Amino acid sequence: MKFIFYLTKKYLLHIFLILSCTPGLFSQNFWVRMTSPSQISLLKCCFIDSLNGWAAGDSNIILRTTNSGQDWSIQNYSEGHRIVDLCMINQRLGWAVSTHYLQSGSHVLKTTNGGSSWIQSLTLDTNINFYSIFFVDSLKGFVGGDAAFILKTTNAGENWIKCAVDSNRFNFFPVMKIIFRSPQIGLAGGGYQETGGCIWRSSDFGNTWAIRDTSVERIWDLDYRDSLSIMGPGSEFEVGGPFIVRSTDGGITWNFKYVIGYWGLANALSYRTPDNIWMSLGNAEKWAVSNDNGFSWDLIQVADSQVINDIQFISDRFGWAVGTNGLIYKYNSSEIGIKKFDQHFPKQFFLSQNYPNPFNPTTKIRFSIPPSKWVRGMDVKLIIYDVLGKEVATLVNQQLKPGTYEVVWNASNYPSGVYFYKYITESFTESKRMVLVK
Repeated sequence: MKFIFYLTKKYLLHIFLILSCTPGLFSQNFWVRMTSPSQISLLKCCFIDSLNGWAAGDSNIILRTTNSGQDWSIQNYSEGHRIVDLCMINQRLGWAVSTHYLQSGSHVLKTTNGGSSWIQSLTLDTNINFYSIFFVDSLKGFVGGDAAFILKTTNAGENWIKCAVDSNRFNFFPVMKIIFRSPQIGLAGGGYQETGGCIWRSSDFGNTWAIRDTSVERIWDLDYRDSLSIMGPGSEFEVGGPFIVRSTDGGITWNFKYVIGYWGLANALSYRTPDNIWMSLGNAEKWAVSNDNGFSWDLIQVADSQVINDIQFISDRFGWAVGTNGLIYKYNSSEIGIKKFDQHFPKQFFLSQNYPNPFNPTTKIRFSIPPSKWVRGMDVKLIIYDVLGKEVATLVNQQLKPGTYEVVWNASNYPSGVYFYKYITESFTESKRMVLVK
């Protein structure tokens, strides 16, 4: 079913010009800028947990962090190409798509050691550029690119076969994004700017893809809220404003909505919570943020007025964004999760036993910071370890003023077992044990 538009572009442009002059732009410290080892523009980021992540972009650069974005190392670099997408499925195994700035054709790069080395596993058709890569597991993956090309591998990228994609008047549209929520159901979005966009859906493990709907412009990204609800961003240049496409039935049907009043290229979107969504407006150097699942949006200036190219939240607490000039941001978890429980100054450091304990899947931890010579605050860390001593989550890593705080750990994505949490400051350290039972 095609999108039905009740407003003409001319009328929408008139509304946009009026609303864009209306006050309402605000800025808050939602994001903390991290130290980057390079000023090369970054196009994509991929985190597999709260600690391990990769970022990639121009000049085939690939960066890696193992401590939640605090430090980054350069893993790959070569001029003339760029990494347009990457997919890591664990700490050692991942793939990336590399294209040339001026020439046609793409390569698939593969790592089996966490990115310490990347090998070229496939040179794709020299007449086609590919833009998206997604692996469902360690063997089965997909790449999408020009002319509605979608290729599939079932042997970790050693061989690729062409999938059957709808052949109609949209078959020249490039595929810009591929995602799977389950091994059976896949979605792809794409199109040409100033021409149109469309969404493909597969219900047979990616073997065949059917066009489900079309839009006025290219669909740049797709993200799941849950198994049925999906959203994707785009921008209509003649109007100058971003839009979203939304499905509530697993991608079978779609609805279209302009984010009226704002300008910019909506190039990336990610759910932080089921209702809180962050959408980058690219060259507008702003965020569009929704707290009601995309029905209304607020505008937030990107710190330092930078261009954001990609964003990823892996939970309500952990999110990262990358952009031009090597820009790396981490979501400021102090905006959520850490609650100042008591305004009175405690007399000493204190770490409480988590409650409830045992727990499933959330538990609360309180800790106290007494007044000291640190007038403006104290550097505080609260880290979760598994029974082997491996760091699995960082709940707090920031400067806090004296007081008593409470933080919630959601262990939905962690297995049952014994865990330890450690409270660390410059002058005090304490650990306690807790049990997750599912």
